[in-house]
Amino acid sequence: MIVLRINKDGKEEDKLVLEDGVYIIGRSERCHINLPDSDVSGRHAILTISNRECSLSDFGSQNGTFVNSSVIDSETPVDCDSIIHIGPYELRLHREEEAREDEVPPVEEITRQSEVFETATQETTKPEAIEPEPVETKLSVEVQEYHPHPSSTGFSQEIDIMP
Repeated sequence: MIVLRINKDGKEEDKLVLEDGVYIIGRSERCHINLPDSDVSGRHAILTISNRECSLSDFGSQNGTFVNSSVIDSETPVDCDSIIHIGPYELRLHREEEAREDEVPPVEEITRQSEVFETATQETTKPEAIEPEPVETKLSVEVQEYHPHPSSTGFSQEIDIMP
């Protein structure tokens, strides 16, 4: 996979992960890669990715498409270290594993962070377990005796239950 980083005025605007395919770049919201700026044509350029290889074609835009400061007029191979300019946007392509390496902080930074965590840890105590005490429960059960005579009644009795 290829990672496309889109910068404008020195700030990262977007980061897209792209698989093999054809991507239309332009100002139109219907484009796969939308660059909303009046210096970008509605359908400005086409980016093609196949087997981790990239190429770029200008779509007949008014302001042109530039790869490493050179205007392109036909399908142009684009390496991962190339800089693409479309209007005020700077686009850079990275292979996925290269992008991951860029995002890993330097070893010095990791060491400094772990030192902060070591000094910030506090001694914690574990709460003691409480043993449950037996509870006496009374259950009231009403037992009906069968008497064929309609004037008969049942009786009730309380029973103590211990666990």
